Amino acid sequence: MSRWDMGNVNPKVMTMERGEINIEWPTMEDKLFVPGGHRNLAGHLLNPIADYPAKFRLVAAGYKAAGDKLVGWLETNPRNDALVLPIIFCYRQYVELTLKDIALLVNNVKGNGDSHKQIHNLEDLFVPLKSDLKQFLSEDEQETLEAVEDIDMQFHHIDPDATTFRYLDGCMPFHQIDLGNLRTVVHRLAEFLDSLADHLEAEWAHKQ
Repeated sequence: MSRWDMGNVNPKVMTMERGEINIEWPTMEDKLFVPGGHRNLAGHLLNPIADYPAKFRLVAAGYKAAGDKLVGWLETNPRNDALVLPIIFCYRQYVELTLKDIALLVNNVKGNGDSHKQIHNLEDLFVPLKSDLKQFLSEDEQETLEAVEDIDMQFHHIDPDATTFRYLDGCMPFHQIDLGNLRTVVHRLAEFLDSLADHLEAEWAHKQ
């Protein structure tokens, strides 16, 4: 072999041109999901509760936190363009799940049951929700809702079906973006959407 020299060594120990290095390969004993883990690495999965309105809250927050962490990492480490699409996808996924969370809360407050649309299209999620939300918002907040819709549509026009940033499916209208600005705009969006969700959840709890 020109690059790898297997010889008679253990298959996990590879010999390269620059010397011997240890490379671990998968084995039949490897299991992805096992209990345990040291301290913060012991991840807990919460089962959704049928009548709990904020089903998507924790997952949405996780996607946003992941995007924030990746942007923060890039601030103190060398440029890594492999992280750009995962960052944008995390923020888009936060928006999608938060809109679904708010839609569930509105349905519960209005007594329409615990249902949501199984779709990824942000326009189809936001447009019917917008009219329902106005009854819960002041005039100033309704103006902010217009800005929320504009940001939502910016994601939607580039990635209508949640495939562009996952698979690089489709054409990008830009070749370079300011990831720090993206984080800032999404943070402002989250301040409004999360506060709105908290208000709706309190409204729903009051009706119980």
